[in-house]
Amino acid sequence: MEYEKNIKGKPYPKFILAQVIMFILKSIRNLFLRKKHEKYKNQKI
Repeated sequence: MEYEKNIKGKPYPKFILAQVIMFILKSIRNLFLRKKHEKYKNQKI
């Protein structure tokens, strides 16, 4: 895949790709949890 290649065309090491994917997933998850928290902030649980 083209995503796995840098400018010179060499494939990235898999662990870097995995770290990037994990970072993106964490960011999405944190954003989702923050929105959920904002939604229920004014309600007593």
